[in-house]
Amino acid sequence: MSMKNNLISEITSIASCDKSAVDSNNCFARIGFDGNSARLGWVNPPEFQDIKKVLSKFSDLAKDKEYFIFVGMGGSVNGVKVLSRFDSKEQIYALDSLDPLALEEILLQIDDLNKVLVIALSKSSTTKETQLLAYSLKTVLPGKDNFLWVIDHANQDKLFSFGWDNVNILSLQIDQREDVGGRFSSPHTLVFLLPLFIVLNQSLEKTEQIWNKYISYKQDILNSALNCALKYEKLSSAFFFVNIKEEFVKEFTNWIVQLFNESLGSKKDNFEVKTFVLSQGLNKQGFHGVSLEVPIDDPLVYLMANMYFLELFVAFFSCFKDITFVNQPYVEVYKKKMKELQNEPGIASKSCSILELVAEVKRKISKKQRFIEIVLYFHPWSDIVDKIKDVFSEEFSDKDIIVFVGSDWNHHSYQAAFKDQETFYVILGLEKYFVDSKFFNNKILKDNLEALKTITYATYKTIEDKAIYRLLKK
Repeated sequence: MSMKNNLISEITSIASCDKSAVDSNNCFARIGFDGNSARLGWVNPPEFQDIKKVLSKFSDLAKDKEYFIFVGMGGSVNGVKVLSRFDSKEQIYALDSLDPLALEEILLQIDDLNKVLVIALSKSSTTKETQLLAYSLKTVLPGKDNFLWVIDHANQDKLFSFGWDNVNILSLQIDQREDVGGRFSSPHTLVFLLPLFIVLNQSLEKTEQIWNKYISYKQDILNSALNCALKYEKLSSAFFFVNIKEEFVKEFTNWIVQLFNESLGSKKDNFEVKTFVLSQGLNKQGFHGVSLEVPIDDPLVYLMANMYFLELFVAFFSCFKDITFVNQPYVEVYKKKMKELQNEPGIASKSCSILELVAEVKRKISKKQRFIEIVLYFHPWSDIVDKIKDVFSEEFSDKDIIVFVGSDWNHHSYQAAFKDQETFYVILGLEKYFVDSKFFNNKILKDNLEALKTITYATYKTIEDKAIYRLLKK
């Protein structure tokens, strides 16, 4: 049997297996498990007859609801953001920022809070940001019927311990197993299937049609992913650009960056990882292109096929590099630092303008650092992202400038940043945050902001040898 057929067989045959049942000679026995925990449940798509049962249950829970606020971090919510472009009725909102302004903006767009369903997405049920945001909404929404938690079912007691007893719960996975990590949860779990169902007006018939079209491409997607990975078997770094249709680039970028950066980043010494998402036909010098070589016209099917293709590409490429691609061990470093900082006095930093910030970066950055990654720990106003990028691009014309928004970065790029030696990180908070809320009391705003500031400072402290932390003057 050829290597091509071997690897496809290796990953599909063990997708629902416990580690003890897997032949140790299988490549994915080494790299597809987080310790002893199975993490390949995303490989084989569920049957629609099983999906239908869960979506029907959701329809009952969502009866009379017109607005859906998905709360989550990283892979739990980035798939929702991609689907939001199909939301012609403006029903779907994605929330992953602790900045009070993000919450305020969403609620100001909703004319009847009784018709809101908050869908909190958290595999563990304990993600700090998700808990804080869901609790904030709990203080302004009428009752428990306004909330649905999507978690691994075994974690419901943990959820109840946070004060969510008697809340509605659905299992993240259709088969109720617990073998899919957050960044691999689209398009085969409720993380993706619920917003898909909503944008299709909760029509089981339309959802089944889309699903069946998507499934018809499964073998072609598997082949395309392996063929692409085989081209890069001998690479000594993972500098990739992913080509997708132009209309998807904005919403799809965070999802793709997380998949590559968390799966491949900081897993091997001197193995650098950087990911860009570009429109079809564009390329980036010194980087290697990744694209699905299967023509698909339907935009929803195209989106789902690309998600599956990219996940498979990462898996096959990781096999060649012997990288455990389903874990993210260094994410625990900043979380540990957060706990340490909770007992320290208030966190402070210098305030500065964008030009003052540029001057400080010039003093600290080294010549070998070819990327500047700017992380904004606040909800951006209309032109700030473009302004920061334009100023830095002009002042550092020899560097690639990348701007990410919010603590979501911790869930999609921190893992890669931990051992990255070619990037300088600019960690930005705000000198003054929005606190004049129409909906929330001062304690809620204070708790959320304190958590956001702690995340910001903990992140900086764990990578401070290649970073600067400042508060931006507005």
